[in-house]
Amino acid sequence: RSVMPLPPPPDTDAHAALADSAAAFALGALDDDEARAFAAHLAACPACRAEVDEYRAVAGLLAHAAPAVRPAPERS
Repeated sequence: RSVMPLPPPPDTDAHAALADSAAAFALGALDDDEARAFAAHLAACPACRAEVDEYRAVAGLLAHAAPAVRPAPERS
């Protein structure tokens, strides 16, 4: 799968302050207030929306990146 280049981000202080939250947002790791602020930013920022989409795609593949391991038998 080829990765499309991201559109340029808006040149604003708000974007700079929020852009570093894309990975945490994609993984559901922001607190409620941070997540609401970032979601509002996404509504107006195609660059961050594309970045979040990419993080979510990669996160979805992580479960398949390692071989399955059988759990050790329980000890009594």
